[in-house]
Amino acid sequence: MVAWPADDSYEGFIAAHERSLLRFAYLITGEQADAEDVVQDAIIKVARHWHRLRPEGALAYLRKAVTNEALQRSRRAREVPADLSTLDREASPGALLRFEEDQAFFGHLQQLPAKQRATVVLRYYLDLPDADIATQLSCSPQTVRSQIHRALDHLRNSTSTRMEPRDEA
Repeated sequence: MVAWPADDSYEGFIAAHERSLLRFAYLITGEQADAEDVVQDAIIKVARHWHRLRPEGALAYLRKAVTNEALQRSRRAREVPADLSTLDREASPGALLRFEEDQAFFGHLQQLPAKQRATVVLRYYLDLPDADIATQLSCSPQTVRSQIHRALDHLRNSTSTRMEPRDEA
């Protein structure tokens, strides 16, 4: 049996942030069970380094671990159901994005490539600036802007009502 490398402060830290991390992971993975697995894996990995983390950077470090785990899981399983019925809505009223109420939009979001989906979630769910998103995804701020642009184009095209061409006779 391996000893738990973190202390009581880590357990308190996790208790304070676990629900928001679960919602965050759910937005990337689209599956409650996957989100729970992703967060659990990230919690275990971060526990190994808890004693070296500065308190002001601990949440960002944990979010990055959740993002990496979610992206790895998304790469392995490309088909993701768009069922919001399992999302925990009681944790923090008003904290969820308004578009989470629209299952059709969530379905479109889940059709984005994993990195674009993660970029959109980091920008519009966590409200992170480009530089922080770039750090989370290990890419440049220009790549972040490009991913956001492509994702928004895809979402606009997939959610807009297409007009039928008129007969011009």
